Amino acid sequence: MSTRGIPVSHVSDREGESYSLAGNEFAAKITVCPKRWLGICFEVLDPLGNRLISYDIDTDNYDISQAIHQPFAEEIEDEIVRLLDNLLHGKILIGSDRKGRPSMIIPSFDGFDLIQKKNLFGFSFESKKHLPSREELAALVSLDQFRPLRVGEPG
Repeated sequence: MSTRGIPVSHVSDREGESYSLAGNEFAAKITVCPKRWLGICFEVLDPLGNRLISYDIDTDNYDISQAIHQPFAEEIEDEIVRLLDNLLHGKILIGSDRKGRPSMIIPSFDGFDLIQKKNLFGFSFESKKHLPSREELAALVSLDQFRPLRVGEPG
């Protein structure tokens, strides 16, 4: 990542490791605790550095040190790698849905994931919807309202 102009900081302790990444319009923290948890928190930022929308991928409360949960942990690893690969190649799109809510489009191996910021009873949250085709995606959002997320160093 750092060879692509994305600063990476690394912290290690007895529990595991974490890597923090930052760019013009995003911040991400990857946490690897092999005995219990693996995940990434990915945030799209406004020009002032405030979070517009976030997307978390993690192993939830599954004990990934147990053999029974290893296939799930590997799926999460693959999803994190896909997210970072899409980030590096400028394939993550940001914009607003038809209701003006911050949204993000992330290509997946079999379609697109649409992440939308929603509000319910005064609480804000992100929802994820998988769409297998560009046509289904276009039925929910105006693609001309999206642009690639800028990756380079903040500043």
